[in-house]
Amino acid sequence: MDHEENYHQHFGIYGVNLNEGKLLCIEKNAGPYQNRYDLPGGSQEGGEGLTETL
Repeated sequence: MDHEENYHQHFGIYGVNLNEGKLLCIEKNAGPYQNRYDLPGGSQEGGEGLTETL
């Protein structure tokens, strides 16, 4: 049985920053995760290094 699998490949860079027992988070203000919290970071753009992406 043949079937086509659809998937989306995503490569993201995220950082963890702990300071005095507190975790740094960002609040999403747009997109499907609006009003939710996430770690700082994002998607890598062409020619960008990992540190630049973060």
